[in-house]
Amino acid sequence: VPAGPRPPARLLAAPLQMPGCRSFCTDNTDATRLFLAHCEATLERVMGLLDELENEDEGELIEDLSYDGASLALTVKGVGTFVLNRQTPNRQIWFSSPISGPFHYDMALGPPLAWVDSRGGPSLHERLKQELGEVFGDAAASRL
Repeated sequence: VPAGPRPPARLLAAPLQMPGCRSFCTDNTDATRLFLAHCEATLERVMGLLDELENEDEGELIEDLSYDGASLALTVKGVGTFVLNRQTPNRQIWFSSPISGPFHYDMALGPPLAWVDSRGGPSLHERLKQELGEVFGDAAASRL
């Protein structure tokens, strides 16, 4: 899911790993700030679309929708609960789906910035479009 301005060139050239720092450590580096900003933009964009759908005809399918800034949960009648949440220590977004199961997404520094499946599957954007399309129809999912 694209998210605003392009990051500084020094971040694009380097992998999103900290020298001398294990993947679960916390820090206040440019890479962490970029991760947090891109993660927030992604979750807010998805929440914005789901908010719109909740207020349209598709909203009849939505049983529950919540977002706390780090985790987004959508419960769909007859389908189950989808969860997107930020995993700051790993610098990932985790997606759990009642349709396809769990996935972990790493931030690719592009351009454009994107979330790539840690196991080589479709990007987060493509997976969300596919699964939201199955639930709400392709027209709704294409707005993502």
